[in-house]
Amino acid sequence: MAKKKAIKLAAASAVAASAFVAAAPAQTDAASNVAVEVSKAVTQMKKAYHTYSDVTANGEFAPIADVYKEYNAAKKAYANAKALVNKAGGADKDKHLANLDGTYAEYITKRVIPYIDAYNYAQDLKDVTVELNDAVEAGELDDAETAYHAVSKELRTRTVIFYRVHGKSTRDLFLSDYKAKADSSVVEVREEVTVKMAYDVAEKALEEGNLEEAQKQFDKVAEYLEDLDTDTEFGKALSAKVEAAQEKFEELSVPKVESVSAINLKQVEVKLNKVVDKDTAVKSNFAVTGAIIDTAVVSEDGKTVTLTLQSALTQKSDHTVYVSNLKTDTGAKFPSYVKDITVEDTVAPKIASATATTKDDKVNSFTLKFSEPVSFTTIKVGDSILGAAKVDDYTYTVSGKELEAGKSYEVEVYGLTDLAGNKGGTPERGSIVVTKDAVKPSFSINNVGPKTFEVKFDKDMSTAVAVDSIKVKDSKGNAVALKSLPAFKDDKRTLVVDLAALPFADATVNTATLDVTVQALQDKLGNVVETKTTSVTLVRDTAAPAIKEAKFTAANEVEVEFTEVVTGVEKEDFFVNKADGTAATTVTSVTPVAGTNKYKLGLGSSLKNGSYSLVLGVNKVSDVSSNNNAAQVLTLTNDKETVTPVAPISAYIQTAGVTSAAKTVTVTFDKNDVLSGINPATGNLYVDGADNKALYSINGAALPTKAKVTFNNDQTVSEVVVGADLNKDGDSSDVAVVVDTVTIDLSEVEAKDLVGAYAAFGNGGTATISVGGVKNVAGATLSLTSLPVAVVDATKPVVKDSYITGNATAGYKLTVKFSEALSATAAADYVLAGKKDASTAAAGITLGAAVLSTDGLSVEIPVTDLGDADRTLGFTLATVADTDLASSTDKAGNKLTAVTTPIVITNFTTN
Repeated sequence: MAKKKAIKLAAASAVAASAFVAAAPAQTDAASNVAVEVSKAVTQMKKAYHTYSDVTANGEFAPIADVYKEYNAAKKAYANAKALVNKAGGADKDKHLANLDGTYAEYITKRVIPYIDAYNYAQDLKDVTVELNDAVEAGELDDAETAYHAVSKELRTRTVIFYRVHGKSTRDLFLSDYKAKADSSVVEVREEVTVKMAYDVAEKALEEGNLEEAQKQFDKVAEYLEDLDTDTEFGKALSAKVEAAQEKFEELSVPKVESVSAINLKQVEVKLNKVVDKDTAVKSNFAVTGAIIDTAVVSEDGKTVTLTLQSALTQKSDHTVYVSNLKTDTGAKFPSYVKDITVEDTVAPKIASATATTKDDKVNSFTLKFSEPVSFTTIKVGDSILGAAKVDDYTYTVSGKELEAGKSYEVEVYGLTDLAGNKGGTPERGSIVVTKDAVKPSFSINNVGPKTFEVKFDKDMSTAVAVDSIKVKDSKGNAVALKSLPAFKDDKRTLVVDLAALPFADATVNTATLDVTVQALQDKLGNVVETKTTSVTLVRDTAAPAIKEAKFTAANEVEVEFTEVVTGVEKEDFFVNKADGTAATTVTSVTPVAGTNKYKLGLGSSLKNGSYSLVLGVNKVSDVSSNNNAAQVLTLTNDKETVTPVAPISAYIQTAGVTSAAKTVTVTFDKNDVLSGINPATGNLYVDGADNKALYSINGAALPTKAKVTFNNDQTVSEVVVGADLNKDGDSSDVAVVVDTVTIDLSEVEAKDLVGAYAAFGNGGTATISVGGVKNVAGATLSLTSLPVAVVDATKPVVKDSYITGNATAGYKLTVKFSEALSATAAADYVLAGKKDASTAAAGITLGAAVLSTDGLSVEIPVTDLGDADRTLGFTLATVADTDLASSTDKAGNKLTAVTTPIVITNFTTN
């Protein structure tokens, strides 16, 4: 049995071996297939790399389509082989996976992908580089700058992509074919683009008038301009840009008057290209022919001066504006400027605003502002006719009716007319805004000097200051004395407080903290500030005072300006020397210029033009902190020398027999070779000719537009009549002296324009006639000659306006206004008629006693009976015959001009 068992086991083993031999061929074929696919994938991944690397090794780039083809094939082969290995890798699975992943990482991730990224980026870089080159070639400045920045950004932020490329030859090819070319294009125009960018900023600065910023940009790129290539289109365009900006700079850097225009009949606006020194923008440095300048106001930006005239100009009239002696805030001179302007105003006046502010619930006045200077007859709110007090040409304070805060009111203005005759609505209406302000003013305190501080309020304040409004104590609680009663600045918000002495404990202490109590002060509405104590620290000034600037203002006067307020300035402190150091003259007087740190030094003699030195001795002046000055020597240039002609020309103004009826004045010269008419050397009129209206003035104002100046050559005159020794022979009684004269004739000037400086020629009075600057053939110049002339009033007053007001309960009143002040009038001189119908005058209207106003410009007459007048049709006014008007005369006795054709008067009666 044991033998049989062994046979069976042997048979089983034979069967198993037979089965094994049968299965082995299939397993061997699968392993072999996996290895083949892995080998193919590895080969394809290497092929993708060699597709470009073998080409770049020869200094060229393979077609990117070929690279993408082999790269995509490699990715597919890698994916398929990896899937097969994972499925049937058998015992070599890990080895195959390692081979695939290692090859992919080395040839695809490390080599092919960075190459493709670099190639694609290279095309982007190439495109923007081409854009830059094309823009430069075409001379397109803005496009070139845009492309320049684009290429620069690419080079700055992305060229690292090139450095990730495997293989030095391939990497160097990218760098040389793309990066180097982009670098070269950028470098080639870097300076030009820098210049272009700087001049862009400069152009904007010039548009804004900021010359300092423009100069900064010019300086920034100045070194590049010398090498600017102007042969290329880009260079030409850039050169044109630079030239235009520099020309604009030169134009703006020279101070000049940009324009002059009349903004209405009473104001002229002068626009400048630079900020003007306000000390020079005074009315005496401007002139408008036919007008007197009342004020000259500089705008906040310092580039506009508004001239307000004392009297309105005539619509569509021609005038000449003169501007002279202006300086910029840096001391540069504006050239003198002359401009002819035509005045025309066609815009109707409007109510700009009607406002009232009160701290209470009610107020009985409001502020009415108009769009321009106006006149009007009556202001009404509801049934009330109110009084108006003029604040300025635009503004009136209207009072007489109680207004409640929070309520709405309508104001009506009748007869609203601007200076050109343009009329507003009939009536012109506006809404009154009444606001309540019961808020107490608040303040802050600032130190402005070692013994001065300012209390700054947030509202306009009443300028009344009591002795105890400001109390000051030191750190120990001791009262600190004030130099004087504190006072508000013109802004009405800043209160200046000066201490009587320096507040410091001793000479070693440089600061002092003070307690300041502010109380009882009120804003302009009466709101009282809340009593409060605030500390302020004052600091000792340790800087020595010095002369900031010195200059000749006349051949015998020097103006010095100190860096701060000083005391002890005396004439002995200064020496005026020639260039060689020897004495030129002495200082004979010192006059402070109010409100400044300037002093006028009067010299002992007038100096000739040239260079001089002004010497200030050491320890001569002190500031408020008792700091003394150091010695100073300043070099000054005198250009103020005046040369007096050997034979001066004189003029004499005749005063006898000048009347407001004739309106003429005669000026007599003591020469018969006075210039006039056309200058044969230029073909233009002599600017210094005796017939130049600009050389004459009346009460300081240029002659009116329609005034005439007539030159009379070789006139035989009597020295007795003129009152002068014309021929300088020592005898003033010659009756036949041949000289030249001028007649100033105002007879064609309209009566309404004979106001202000010219009023004497309308209604009598004194007119100072002035002439200066006239020359004769010998070259002598007439110095300013003035003489007051008494003009006899021969002009009759006229009725200017009239209206009737009142009601049946309170009675009626006739008001008549005149062109000039009357000295007397009587009700009997006036005839008031009310129309019963459109053509028939009413009967039974009677007048009471006439009451002439204090200024004589109007009369009020009670209407005691309206008879059967129809008030809906209005009233007319006449005066009795001229011979009967002896009761209505002006101050010179001229009778009121008769109103023979009844005039329609305004009816303001309410019932």
